[in-house]
Amino acid sequence: MSADQPQPDARLPALRPYQAGDEAALTALFAAAYGHPLSEALYRWKLTGLPSPTPNVWAAWEQDRPIFHYASIPTPYRTPDGPAILMTGADLMTTPDQRRRGLLTAYAPQIYETWSQAGLPFTVGLPNERWGSRTDHLGWQPLLPLAWLIRPLRPEALIARRLRLPLLARAAIIGRLWQRRGRSRPPLGIEVQSVTQADGRFDRLWQTAQPRQGYCVQRDRRWVDWRFLSAPTAETRWRYHLLLAQRGDDPVGYLAYRVQAEAGRMTGFIADLFTAPADEPARLALLAQALRVLYDLGAEKVATLALPTSPLYHSLAQAGFRPALGAFTVRVRPLAQALDLDTLRQPASWYLTGSDFDVI
Repeated sequence: MSADQPQPDARLPALRPYQAGDEAALTALFAAAYGHPLSEALYRWKLTGLPSPTPNVWAAWEQDRPIFHYASIPTPYRTPDGPAILMTGADLMTTPDQRRRGLLTAYAPQIYETWSQAGLPFTVGLPNERWGSRTDHLGWQPLLPLAWLIRPLRPEALIARRLRLPLLARAAIIGRLWQRRGRSRPPLGIEVQSVTQADGRFDRLWQTAQPRQGYCVQRDRRWVDWRFLSAPTAETRWRYHLLLAQRGDDPVGYLAYRVQAEAGRMTGFIADLFTAPADEPARLALLAQALRVLYDLGAEKVATLALPTSPLYHSLAQAGFRPALGAFTVRVRPLAQALDLDTLRQPASWYLTGSDFDVI
């Protein structure tokens, strides 16, 4: 262990899996660790809403209060070896007065061993800068960047804010001309409609459009319903709208988006866009409709995440998205099997969007 690593405390309390009824104390820990609240309903939806073959939420308690929390989302994937559950990193929390005690260093290997014994091949996530050197120490291997892209919708509002010229924001004609300039003719034969439930068409879409190689979240109706439509009604940050593209009666893709108002500005977020990898016309049709809808809702810009060099990234560039500052590093931590990291580091080995994690 390196000198800058906190040394695990031999007197640490035992770690145990989440139990029903823990929510009140664990959401209080979240507020203390992150500085903003988390409702018990959202906690249950996010971390207990999908079935798991082994405990996915762990906490250490000291004097009837949680001091450490490690949670991942049991995500269904299609892998080269068939269907599998991969733990997707979510909420890591330590109560502020217990930091530098070595809790993550001590507890994480216990959790990984439990998941390994359950046969899970690896866990995937976006460890952030708070982990520091512990990311490498705990065996997390870097794979690929998941990069931000931005598409301005109302350049007059963005320029007015940057130049501190509020009157310029009223020049809506600039935005309308910008939209007209960037608007492409929708592909023929593709109809895009708004849907409010994940019905059988999403199962049909998954069966026909899923990548035939590599790793991809199993985007069937059950997962789409949980991820985009089932969060508590009051949690607007986690409520999305869906667009479904069809050729005739055949579903060929969907797009999930949301809007967020903050500090007097409206931003659109595209969380997910799923089509067959080769079906760029379907992706462009979904993007064109999403941009129109988000403009009508008042969004100044649209943000999304994608793997550079992927077909999705190319389609986003075609629709006017440009690289923005910032990117996440997708990492994996091997569990029950050795991994071919060279293969996993190839973009063609993955279909990833921001919705596969809890960052958009």
